[in-house]
Amino acid sequence: MLTPFFYLYFTLLLSGILFAGLAYRLGEKRFMLMLILFAATLLFEILQLVLVHCQITCLDFLYNLFSCNEYALFCFFIMRTFTRTSVERMVAGSVFLFGIVSLAAAGLVVSGNQNFNWVAWNINLEGFLLFMIYAYALFNIDDKVPLPIYRHPDFWIAVGILIFHGGVFVVMGLYPVLLHIDPGAAAAAYGSIMKPLNIILYLCIIGGCINCITNRKYLIRSN
Repeated sequence: MLTPFFYLYFTLLLSGILFAGLAYRLGEKRFMLMLILFAATLLFEILQLVLVHCQITCLDFLYNLFSCNEYALFCFFIMRTFTRTSVERMVAGSVFLFGIVSLAAAGLVVSGNQNFNWVAWNINLEGFLLFMIYAYALFNIDDKVPLPIYRHPDFWIAVGILIFHGGVFVVMGLYPVLLHIDPGAAAAAYGSIMKPLNIILYLCIIGGCINCITNRKYLIRSN
């Protein structure tokens, strides 16, 4: 049975698809990447519910593949706003390298190598990289836009990334340790922290989409 959190979560994902689609239709082409992110997340969550219901254990493998996809979408979304080509190239290179790492981690999960929590390690690496990239983006938002910073779409998306992955980095660092001590308590603590972080992330991304829609005439750069 689905909890109230999942109804809220799925509503946010569907709303994200709607608002990202509207931003794309208005000419902000890079918001197609956010639409794909929301749609892929929704499909992943539905698949996860089905697999859990059917008691099929391949979630660790799927988490690694999803992280690879999520990282690429977030990077390609923001890298087109960078004015320095050297930074853009580094971000593009990190997508390729992270893809290799994610596939290797997924392969280790499939091989049954349980000596290390590859999922937590992979998500932590993703969060660390995105935190740096979006922190850089936050401090380099286009100052030619005649709007307060809180009305710039990239501001809200960057804030969402920083809050979410900053929290995840701490949780994922402690989770493997807590799992060995008390698996039940660790799972409960993990869920109680991750749920609000997910809500904050997607609310911020939706806020960025709405700001893009309402303030598009003030945004200087073509995306």
